[in-house]
Amino acid sequence: MKRTREIEILKDSTILSLAAVAETRDPETGDHLLRTQRYLIALAIAMQENTNYKDVITNSYVDLLLSLLRYMTLVKLVCQIAFY
Repeated sequence: MKRTREIEILKDSTILSLAAVAETRDPETGDHLLRTQRYLIALAIAMQENTNYKDVITNSYVDLLLSLLRYMTLVKLVCQIAFY
């Protein structure tokens, strides 16, 4: 279990690092990833406080959304390289 968690942390760190590199390639969006992460977290916290969503918007769900956001940034980088 500990090794699995270590692999997850390493994977997330690698994705975040690659996403940060992607951000440096596009000066127009600057800190887009960090801003978007902050918005996502703020919205998730607000939705967790709402009784209609508190059972759906769990911490693990927010972690999944943050991971998907990082992947989206990597896809953006690949598209930039492939199409520009």
